[in-house]
Amino acid sequence: PWYYAPGYLDLGENGAVRTKGAELAASAAQSGAEDIVIAVIDTGLDLDTSWVDWRAALVLDEGGRFLGYDAYGVAEEGMDPEEAKKQENWQDEAGSGEYASDLHGTKVAGSIALTVQAAGLSEHIKIYPVKAAETGTNKFSVKAVAEAVEHAIEIGADVINLSISSAPKYVSAWETGENAERLKAAISAASEKSIIVAAAGNDGADSADTLYYPAAYEEVVGVMSYGVDGGFYSGSNYGPAYDIAAPGESIWSGDHYTTGTSMAAGLVSAGSAVLMLNAETCALSAGAQ
Repeated sequence: PWYYAPGYLDLGENGAVRTKGAELAASAAQSGAEDIVIAVIDTGLDLDTSWVDWRAALVLDEGGRFLGYDAYGVAEEGMDPEEAKKQENWQDEAGSGEYASDLHGTKVAGSIALTVQAAGLSEHIKIYPVKAAETGTNKFSVKAVAEAVEHAIEIGADVINLSISSAPKYVSAWETGENAERLKAAISAASEKSIIVAAAGNDGADSADTLYYPAAYEEVVGVMSYGVDGGFYSGSNYGPAYDIAAPGESIWSGDHYTTGTSMAAGLVSAGSAVLMLNAETCALSAGAQ
């Protein structure tokens, strides 16, 4: 893929990313550094996809079972509602309806996993999926996102990826009101220990005119995108409310190429995880906490 070419993220045999990744993996193993966990708050995952080794990419329990969470979890008869949210309801329903071909969360998590894998760090950086969309849709309520962030805090996520963006006509729901305050409180709490990354959105809008959330929140790293020519991608939202730009055009994920700030955010989350793993490894190697 173009973003792995020399001048971008050179993963060639002698490229800086792969070379430093191998060094970091060895140092992390020697120092006993704990895994870095990326909570991907999105539409869920389709574990039937074959282009990602999910067993190597995801957090597993002691029995080897995939872990995840569903902010919309529906309890079966007689099941505790909170326990239902921890069942496999967080998976996308592959093959059902028009949205099944989109599989947004699968693409985002997949691009993160492929980047981590390409850097040789799969044993030290893991993904924990948190479904915050209504089943069969790509619609996110502020309440569900707030619960998703709260759960990411509970599991101790080091990085929280939010490849979602508010629509202009619903911006007030993200700025004021009970659920907005709950979300902002959750993000503030999470930011004390985690790096929170969010997509700036794809309307080509200036933040001076319209703010897009959660990328515009103060504690969140808002991610814009640039394209294959190295310049700013025209479809990306932009402006001083956001913080950084990353590759977002024609990102390989899901057996085809996908464009948008959602994908750019995923790459920033992967980079953030590497940054945190490096910081932890350096601290442990120096005898610090």
